[in-house]
Amino acid sequence: MKHRISCQTALALGALAGLFVAAPASAITPPGTPPTFYCDANRPANADTVEAQLNTRAKNGSATDADRGNQPRWERATASFALQSTGSDPLPSTLTWAFFNGHEIDRYLTFSPPHANYPGIFIGSYLPAAQPQLPANHLYYMRYRFKLDATVNPATYQLQFPAIGHGQTNLRADDRVVGVYLNGKRMMVTPAGDFTLGGGAHVNEQWKTGENELAFAVYDTGGGGMWLGVQSVTQSVCDWRPAPAAAATPVPTLHGWGLAALGGLLGGAAAWRRRKKRA
Repeated sequence: MKHRISCQTALALGALAGLFVAAPASAITPPGTPPTFYCDANRPANADTVEAQLNTRAKNGSATDADRGNQPRWERATASFALQSTGSDPLPSTLTWAFFNGHEIDRYLTFSPPHANYPGIFIGSYLPAAQPQLPANHLYYMRYRFKLDATVNPATYQLQFPAIGHGQTNLRADDRVVGVYLNGKRMMVTPAGDFTLGGGAHVNEQWKTGENELAFAVYDTGGGGMWLGVQSVTQSVCDWRPAPAAAATPVPTLHGWGLAALGGLLGGAAAWRRRKKRA
């Protein structure tokens, strides 16, 4: 003989279940949003490498491909700063940010190479000729956000960047980089040669578990157009560690009002069943 649960009993059980909250499921950050970085030895199969994600390149470095690659992961400050030739320290906390769409410097497509290749490898701004142009002698901020997985030791984690130069594998800017930032702290003004970020002696010189921000300040002297090119970044030091144990989710306590409400529901259900049996 099957025993069916009455509607009232089901309601009571549902009320009890509603007092308990399930822990959220974890998921790999999908493409097009700030990625999660892992040590290569512990990287999930469907998570891309740091080297493939931390750059200013469209898909395959193509100037015209509809897939703008990593460019839409970068953001720009919506304000620029006149006659400020060095990035502030720290990064101003009042900046408002907007994502790039990967087409801000498409005007270069009307030029001959190598300029026609710029939209595939740089981010920045070069407005159509019919629009007002960027003013000369202004400073611009651009940033890239990512998450560091809990299995990465943040105290030793380092990212290595190439030297400033004219090659496509170099760090480049129009006109020059005048600030490099790790989570808001200016680590240097204009890099001299290859450089690394992270792994410093102090906490504010280290990346952290969870959300991080890499930013650059670029000073443009000529106006018209400006851009930043970040290429060939490598994960030079990545020490794996066991993920810290997750904090246990506490079981909610049923206080007096909760017990009274639950008792009322259960009591009502029992009374209804007795009346039904006598009938």
